[in-house]
Parts: sequence; C-alpha cells; structure tokens
Amino acid sequence: LGDLLGGGALLLENLRRYKRNSDTKLKVAMAVSAFTVLHGFGHMMIGHVLDRDFMASVRPTKLPGWKAVLYYVSSAVFLAIGPFLGYCNGVNRHACVVAHLIAAWAFLEFVPTQFAFGFVQLYLNVWFC
Repeated sequence: LGDLLGGGALLLENLRRYKRNSDTKLKVAMAVSAFTVLHGFGHMMIGHVLDRDFMASVRPTKLPGWKAVLYYVSSAVFLAIGPFLGYCNGVNRHACVVAHLIAAWAFLEFVPTQFAFGFVQLYLNVWFC
C-alpha cells in the first residue's frame, strides 16, 4: 500500500514540476514513481489474483492466448522503465524496443519465482548502466 500511495504522490509532484520545467531528469523521476506504483500493485496481486508461485502461473506457452497477451502486456508495461532509462542515456530507440519485447517475454517464460525480484533489479541496472 505504501508503494501505491508514496509512488502516486511522487508521480503527481514530479508531473507538477515537469509542467513548469520540462527537464529529462523529471521524466526519469516520473517513470521511477510510476514503476513504484506498479511494483506495489504487483505485490497486491500476489496471493490474491496470482498464486504464491506466481511466475509458474504466468508462463505464456502454458496459458490461453488472451491470458498470455494480458500477462505479456502487463510485464512489458511494468518493465518499460528499463528501456526508457536506456533511451534517456542514448541507446537507439529501436534497439530499446526490440530488446525490451524479448526480455518481457523471457521474464514470463523462464524466470523462476525465487529470482523474479533479482531479474527486475538486474534488468533495470543493465539499462541504467
């Protein structure tokens, strides 16, 4: 709940500041705030909508088509801060899109629940560094 409220408040404040001064750093700050909100939402889903072993329940190759698309889009949106950071740091936007679409699918298909947090951290750090 703290992620939703804190991230939401930071997102609104960063948006307010961005409207006064359209600095790229504020875009990154808004993206991080939005990621925080999505992170909190994800934790709320675990154990309620998704199983405790949530990564095993989101494998695209084991789901009906509509559900695979839903989870794929959700993971792509959740992880989108990664390529956005890459783009802000000079990575070609087409390369960002291609790498991101592949990584979002690989996240769902191959990452075990025990490494989900580690994957997200590694993914974001790779784009940032």
